[in-house]
Amino acid sequence: MTFIMSTVKALLNFAQPIPGCVYDTVDFNSEGEGRLDVAVRAHEQIRTRCCHGRQPCPGYDRLPGRRWRGLPL
Repeated sequence: MTFIMSTVKALLNFAQPIPGCVYDTVDFNSEGEGRLDVAVRAHEQIRTRCCHGRQPCPGYDRLPGRRWRGLPL
């Protein structure tokens, strides 16, 4: 199962890279319609930047985790 989850992370990094972020954990939730729950976190060695001026901005986007529905694979 670990191999499958690392492969999912590799596919996500290839298909939908998020600059400054890392795909953290992948969990297959088989309840209901069956979905992948993917946690994304900020990269520890890359400073966060403001979305307007792209300048380093400490403390930017430190809200609690959020959920969204992505496109089906």
